[in-house]
Amino acid sequence: MGAEGHRRAYRNTAKATGKIFLEDVFLPGWEFRGQQVWARQFNPENYDGDGSTPQVANFGGKLWILGFKTEGPAPFLETSRGGTTELLGAYNYISAAQENPVPQGSVPYLAENSFVALTFATDNFRDIDYPVYIRQIHQGRTVDWKGPDLPSRNGHSGDRSFAIPRLPIAP
Repeated sequence: MGAEGHRRAYRNTAKATGKIFLEDVFLPGWEFRGQQVWARQFNPENYDGDGSTPQVANFGGKLWILGFKTEGPAPFLETSRGGTTELLGAYNYISAAQENPVPQGSVPYLAENSFVALTFATDNFRDIDYPVYIRQIHQGRTVDWKGPDLPSRNGHSGDRSFAIPRLPIAP
């Protein structure tokens, strides 16, 4: 356990902004501040988390991910402070969490005054789901991408598959 009782796999300081290459890593609590990060087969699941801390946070850096698997409550990925994130191929297993896998108010993907490109699929075999999957905040304007806005896959309403181009949408 790290600060405030939350797990931390990695967190850099303002002076530690070098390049990072990750391959086949797991554990929750990744925070990148102003870094260039390349990750392949990234598995930051947090099965017993409470949904208050992102499994991965990109604060003003450049993050590229190929293969991303989550379990546990959202948020899964937060990009803020002018950061750029490109996520290619995520699998979010919503059902593989504690009894209540959907903390009220949690959003799996957050982009605040940043740019993201996302490709992900989810599996959820429970009756409750995230009302909002992607929240984009840009210059004070909020756009929510809700579950029904995303195409279902396999004919199950809780299974979503979505590819989103670079956000934010130009004003």
